[in-house]
Amino acid sequence: MAPDYNRSETYEVSVTNVTDGDTLDVEFSDGTTEELRVIGIDAPETERNRRFERPQEWEGLEDPDYLAQWGENAKEYAKTELAEATVTVSFDENEPIRGEYDRLLMYVETPTEDDGQVRLYNRALIEEGFARVYGSSLTHHAEFWEAEDEARTSGVGLWAESNPEATTESRDRPVTDLFVPKPSSIRTDSGALVDDRVPVFAESTARQELQDRDHGVEYDRIPLVGTDTDARTGMIGGLLIDETYEKAEGFGMDTANFENFVFLTNLIDHLSDRSGSVLIDGGHGQFSVEYAITNEEAAYYQHYLEGQDGIGFEQVNEFTQARFADARAMIVSSPASPYTDTEVDLLTEFRDDGGAVVVLGSATASATARENLDDLVERLGSDLRLNEDQVFDATHKVNDDSSLPYTTAFDSSFPLFDAYSPESDSGNQGALSLAEIHANAAGDEYENLNDEYLVFTNPGNDTLDLTGSVVHDEAGHEYAFPEGVTLSPGEAVTLHTGSGSDDDAGLYWGASAPVWNNTGDEVIVTDPSGSAILSREY
Repeated sequence: MAPDYNRSETYEVSVTNVTDGDTLDVEFSDGTTEELRVIGIDAPETERNRRFERPQEWEGLEDPDYLAQWGENAKEYAKTELAEATVTVSFDENEPIRGEYDRLLMYVETPTEDDGQVRLYNRALIEEGFARVYGSSLTHHAEFWEAEDEARTSGVGLWAESNPEATTESRDRPVTDLFVPKPSSIRTDSGALVDDRVPVFAESTARQELQDRDHGVEYDRIPLVGTDTDARTGMIGGLLIDETYEKAEGFGMDTANFENFVFLTNLIDHLSDRSGSVLIDGGHGQFSVEYAITNEEAAYYQHYLEGQDGIGFEQVNEFTQARFADARAMIVSSPASPYTDTEVDLLTEFRDDGGAVVVLGSATASATARENLDDLVERLGSDLRLNEDQVFDATHKVNDDSSLPYTTAFDSSFPLFDAYSPESDSGNQGALSLAEIHANAAGDEYENLNDEYLVFTNPGNDTLDLTGSVVHDEAGHEYAFPEGVTLSPGEAVTLHTGSGSDDDAGLYWGASAPVWNNTGDEVIVTDPSGSAILSREY
């Protein structure tokens, strides 16, 4: 039976092992051992776990090799600071005691060598440029964000190579179809929304299921997006940028071919009269619930924005004039807790100064979250409301799920359907990375050729077509990827040296002897024109 920890207590523990920059093994005074995740921050994955890294989360950084090296640097820093040390640990009142892997989520305090004053390791890791802030409901989120902002601005640690404006452009193309997950339709406070305020409708095959027939509005043409230009407010019925629906995150199909990111960014600029970053609210219970998102669940959209001349994307948990000063828009998803008068006043001031507010609803939102969302929009002076329904489409559906409709029913009179950058040409902005080289097969490698393998991944934000690309070694052996081999963003494929039947997870060279030298070699991949797209010595 797991120990019953008190959220309000602090504990002294001994650090028995450092796994990486943000993960430790600790022993409590009663002999209980636990794995501890340093809360509120995220250090890069080490070389061993680089296949789990998501470069999209790291502002202005795309190179998996660079991030893996800084993962190793963060681990060494953690060893220096914490190995075999006795530290004080505590929980956060806004966060669970354990995370998804059953690790304790805790702050770690350690005395400094100079004056014995307490030092919060979580914040120190950010200040020294070994970690980023993890977008959550953390009590110290604003404080940690300020530390990260200063580290990024000063180029400390891993941020020395951060260059958002140089981020590879991806997914920017004319809007041909949109995918709106688990949506409600849009209405007004007095009834149906008129068509000339609707840029996007569901397809004619869609249907509504009213959750409240006394107050819901029935439509012939179902509006999925509504605009209120006077209030600089837009409302979308579903979580348009939720990375739950990215194939690299385990979703059943590739949704990178929908133009959700382009449409949302065009909508923001249509409503806004400002430049600057895009903010997303994370301070009202949106973290880790199905019906809302924070920046942590929208990393792929962050990467898209960076590819548009480095537009920033930041989570805000505490509303202040300073945070709104250099922003163009605020994205709000269904809030579990209501907004205070002060928060609404600040958001109204921001809106009145030209900023846009874009609201993302969800048919799965709780009644309280839905009420809080509509209340915010009303207090901003807009008549837009989330309808009391859910929209399904058994014909135009994603991943064979009628609750995930897609649509091409657009009102092209709205300036929302061109590529965000008119000169954009990001048709194939995938990127090939080598996640693992397993050159030394177990046992007799001539008898175990398929245990010699390479693992390729695509850390880019578009699907990568490998058809006709060729893998080479130093000795001149060659393997050509067959027709139709593609990698979705974040997807991996293993190339085995021996023979077998190709499938989505594994390809087979068909060699009769080992290819990769156990003592060192070079992996080179060229595109169909012969240009090198990857080279790695080991």
